[in-house]
Amino acid sequence: MNMLSRVAARLYWSARYLERAENIARLVSVYDDLLYDLPRDIAVSWYNLIEISSGVALFGQRYKIKDERNVLKFMLADESNPDSLLSSLKMVRENIRTSRDVVPGEMWELINELDLYARQNIRLGINRSERHTYLNNVIEGCQKIIGLLTGSMSRDAGWHFLNMGALSGARRYEYAHS
Repeated sequence: MNMLSRVAARLYWSARYLERAENIARLVSVYDDLLYDLPRDIAVSWYNLIEISSGVALFGQRYKIKDERNVLKFMLADESNPDSLLSSLKMVRENIRTSRDVVPGEMWELINELDLYARQNIRLGINRSERHTYLNNVIEGCQKIIGLLTGSMSRDAGWHFLNMGALSGARRYEYAHS
């Protein structure tokens, strides 16, 4: 099967954005757990997430106060932040929407459902009481999509470009830790 370079690029970036969305959800979830496990007299700022995600300049343009709510809005909901959860899911959805003829139909449905869930329930991710449920649902949605790709997609050029996008993120992680 011959594949246009723009379709190949969309598939590659779909995998990268999906990985980014899942990683953001995991990062916020783990950081939230860390803060609950620390003794109360140890002050740890949510702003650390902005610093480790290289979002200091953009965050500073958008928000004046470096508190939990603003950090979570920036990391999860702020679509002016290209690295936010909602921005990443939007890009996955858009890239797959324009490449639907080379991916399983169920993949489009799962991505659409995940994006819709994330947008309609974003307040749950920002508020403490339901944050873990929201983030776990996002992580689970990402994992379902990855499972569908792994289990049901033909091992053709489209699969290879999706896989390449997913592996490039893993290689960056491996390189950073070596």
